[in-house]
Amino acid sequence: MKKALLTIGALLLVSCSPVTGIFQASEDLSFKGIKYLTGWGSEVPISAGEYKSSITMENKKTLLLKITKEGQSKATEVRFKIPKNTSLPEYNGELKLTAKDANQNYDLFAQVDTEFTSSMHFHGTESCTWESHRRVCREICHVENGRQICRDDCFDETITHYGTQEVEYHNDYTDRDFKIDILKPGTEEVVANFSGKDHDSDKVYDYQGRCY
Repeated sequence: MKKALLTIGALLLVSCSPVTGIFQASEDLSFKGIKYLTGWGSEVPISAGEYKSSITMENKKTLLLKITKEGQSKATEVRFKIPKNTSLPEYNGELKLTAKDANQNYDLFAQVDTEFTSSMHFHGTESCTWESHRRVCREICHVENGRQICRDDCFDETITHYGTQEVEYHNDYTDRDFKIDILKPGTEEVVANFSGKDHDSDKVYDYQGRCY
């Protein structure tokens, strides 16, 4: 089962940018925390409720969940260990970890669904720059033995010109939905979940005319 889940789509790391969303706990929870001197072992309590939150891959080995409680300036941090050769899908796929796998008190089930869309095509004029080169020489003189000696010192100079160009382009959009269920170990009982969205937009040029 676990092996099958890990082969769905290209399982790539989520970018370092956090994905914001909502964390909902249906009951009081207690996650494992990190004692910075002794390592894993402290407890991180989360009361039942709804919280602003975010997820990010802290590194290739850790999924970081940040939960912001009301009136709290610093977010509460919960970490899930990602086993070797395992990763959260970047675009489409699923990932299931047992409490033992994640080094946590709960199982984790993550889903990523992505929709790719494109805008209509646009035509217009944009500013641009282009470069030209010219040979520049200057006379350098110095006095030697009472005589003035001069020579030419030449070099290539780069000139930047500013202009406009005709363009045609469209925008590519990537919309990702992230859902993470927190389950009681060895069961299908969901005790909490995270849901968040991520939107990316890329401008793609279909034609760029001469800059002049």
